[in-house]
Amino acid sequence: MNKDEIKRSVKTFMIEELLPSEDPDSLTDQTQFVSDGILDSLASLKLVSHLEESFGVKIEAHEVDVDHLDTLDSIVDLVLSKRRD
Repeated sequence: MNKDEIKRSVKTFMIEELLPSEDPDSLTDQTQFVSDGILDSLASLKLVSHLEESFGVKIEAHEVDVDHLDTLDSIVDLVLSKRRD
């Protein structure tokens, strides 16, 4: 999967599973999930579980933070970095 495919997959998961009442167009590349309180700790764990299962990566506990999960791009970058390891 390339960066755009991963981003699309993550966005779809977030809309369907974590933010079902949100307008899909409101989730942009600039949306800050952690900084703006969109992702709480439970939602973050669900997202991490999805990333691990969908992309065959292992997310470390110290990576479940604002640096890695705040935007779609940071989430995609995390997945891509794990797939290269």
